[in-house]
Amino acid sequence: MPVVEDVTVGYICPLYTELKAVLATFDNILPPQTIRGTKYFYGTIRGRLAVAVPFPYQQIGPLTALNCANKLLQAHPSLEEEGSYCLLVGIAGGIWTQETDVRLGDVVIATKTWDWRTGKQTSGGLISTQDVRHAPSYLLDGLGQFLYRRSQIGQKIKNEITCMQGRSTGKDDGWVYPGKGYDDLYDVDYRHAGGSTCDDCDRAQAQKRLARLDTSPRVHDGLVASGNVVLKHAKGRAVLEERRALAVEMEACGLPDIFAMVRGISDYADSHKNDIWQPYAAATAAACARLLIHSLDEVRAASNSSTLDAISYLDRIELPRMLRNPASVSEEGQSSSPRTVRSECSSPAMHKQQHLKNAVRPVPIPRPAVEPANKEKQISVSPGTTVSRIADVVGNEGRGKEDNDERQRSQVYQDDRKRRVHGNFALRVLRPILNREVFTKARLLPGMTS
Repeated sequence: MPVVEDVTVGYICPLYTELKAVLATFDNILPPQTIRGTKYFYGTIRGRLAVAVPFPYQQIGPLTALNCANKLLQAHPSLEEEGSYCLLVGIAGGIWTQETDVRLGDVVIATKTWDWRTGKQTSGGLISTQDVRHAPSYLLDGLGQFLYRRSQIGQKIKNEITCMQGRSTGKDDGWVYPGKGYDDLYDVDYRHAGGSTCDDCDRAQAQKRLARLDTSPRVHDGLVASGNVVLKHAKGRAVLEERRALAVEMEACGLPDIFAMVRGISDYADSHKNDIWQPYAAATAAACARLLIHSLDEVRAASNSSTLDAISYLDRIELPRMLRNPASVSEEGQSSSPRTVRSECSSPAMHKQQHLKNAVRPVPIPRPAVEPANKEKQISVSPGTTVSRIADVVGNEGRGKEDNDERQRSQVYQDDRKRRVHGNFALRVLRPILNREVFTKARLLPGMTS
């Protein structure tokens, strides 16, 4: 049985078609569990323990999404910890423009969501008063590297779908590209002729678009409109085009902020909406989500490695050098000769404890030696020396003793100042670094113990 405390990837799938596609991306399927009346499906993906949960039967909308997300997080508290991912994976309606060229079967990753159905109704229509909400930071931090070679992602998604077909036990899952002949975008004023497909619709009313050279899905990122309605009206879609939205769906506006969203395009949100593309769009979204998780893990591992290298540099190079030669530290607490050294860090907890110990360790201040007051002073006097000469000798020796004491006090003051500079550097530079989330992230690296 899977241990719910070890879950680090959580999926929410509004439809069972989407859930089936997500489960096919798991490397291994584990026995499901029922927690507080909700059935959860478990598996492993890229070395992580994942859980997926669908919506209750025939229930959709933002309120259902919020209830489902709250139950998922309550049953699996580890999903709210650093290093975990929460994803909403499913289908959506696409909003095509010549600039974006979003087509059926493509994937949209939401970097921003907008509740377009909440606002005030005026004579000119509904005016939304909701602000745009940004995606979680872990998605925004790693999405750039994932989309760096955007042209290669489509082929990777096709390869993942082939692997999904090998893992699935179903004979006909529908994860096959339906064909360009079923990807028609009709004019705004042309309504659907009737039926479950567009076989009776006039193809002459379809918009002329440049043909793609291949059938690989493309990945887009940007704004996704969300509202508590199913949009099947082309003129309503035109309102969203003005806001440069890429897709429209119903659940994102009810989700907590830690959820990222990956959507496959199954229709154009007009009267010609049908279910032909739904299985394939769900498969492309699930395959893209799997690739995205792998890319985010790579970004996180590289970030942790760079941070640990910086701490190891301070621990092994800078701190010992400052202890040997405090004069090399300037007044601002920075090294006067910075160097770059790359090394490994095997025990972050041990280094943190040692740094804090060094930062607060009191530095002993040496005191000048003081001669006893009752010690007899011996003065060598040659024969024939006058009394006045003896007095001069005694006076000069006393003044020399005072000068020597002054030099010693000055040297002690300078040494003390150097040690204080070093101590200030440890308190101002090392402690803030160690108090950050470095060691929380370090536990994600394989083979490291905290």
